[in-house]
Amino acid sequence: MKRSDTFSDLDRQVACALQVNGRAGWAQIAKVLGVSERTVARRAQPLLDSGTIRVVATVDTQRIGWGEPALLRLRCQPGATRGVAMALAESRETRTVMLTEGSTDCFVEVVPPHQDWLREFLLDRLPGLSAVAAHHAHSTLRFFRPAHEWRTAALSEQQADALERKGLPPFATADGVASLSAEEEKVVHELTANGRIPVGTLANRVGVAPATASRQIDSLIGRGIVRIRTEVDRTLLGLPTEALLWVRVRPSDLDRIGQVLSRHPAVRMAAAVTGDYQLCVDLMLSGRWALYQFVTQTLGAFDGIIDFEVLDVLATIKRAGLIFREPGRKPH
Repeated sequence: MKRSDTFSDLDRQVACALQVNGRAGWAQIAKVLGVSERTVARRAQPLLDSGTIRVVATVDTQRIGWGEPALLRLRCQPGATRGVAMALAESRETRTVMLTEGSTDCFVEVVPPHQDWLREFLLDRLPGLSAVAAHHAHSTLRFFRPAHEWRTAALSEQQADALERKGLPPFATADGVASLSAEEEKVVHELTANGRIPVGTLANRVGVAPATASRQIDSLIGRGIVRIRTEVDRTLLGLPTEALLWVRVRPSDLDRIGQVLSRHPAVRMAAAVTGDYQLCVDLMLSGRWALYQFVTQTLGAFDGIIDFEVLDVLATIKRAGLIFREPGRKPH
């Protein structure tokens, strides 16, 4: 993994631009940044090729009739944690798998195709794994900030506004279920693997004309079925510390606290959940002192928090559906 000082401010601006709009063209980004298109391409392409920046698509499961995402905390038998994490990462239904330190050894985000699958997974498959000593499952009730909406502050508000796609429906709040054609399902599959897949390449794989492929991408994004998501290596961002917060909150204060936390620049994801905690928060920070300040000053300022637990993220095995064979290096 490279040190943060080997990356330039322009690298971080390009990364932030792709966080705002993962399918923005180099010319569009160059115009916003005030540099040449060639310069943007020269800086961005190696970052994409190395896996330092990865652009994929997140599916809004509620809009296509899948089950709601669930967050799992696993306690594993001594010496078995990495094996359990890798086995779960291989499952197509897991979106995030992380090794953590604290009362939980492994954090897993599961995206079930339907609720029956989730019940079978929790009641039969997990208890059948002898390496898993205990597990706690938390269904997501509301995303105050989904991970795909988080971005760093490398761009000004005006620059971000010039890149951001407007008018998208809110995430995970669908009233009805969208029906996808067989071609659209193929497009969704391709985008989840590569959110910047060229239209011509996509058209060839799906078996449609480029104009049709372009319309389908635009429709899927515009209807909120897929969200283009850009994951950036923490080293490039200068944010080496990641932590998960599990927070117990009085019910009457949950919405207020969740919304305030979602606006904090260190909060990558915040969700209301079921179970013995009411709020799960993923933090990206510049170091241990920043984590201490967040806990003492940000959390400490809230009336309504009953208790909380901080889990250090030791390694990321899978994120945004992509597996890391070696944490911090290029994904598989």
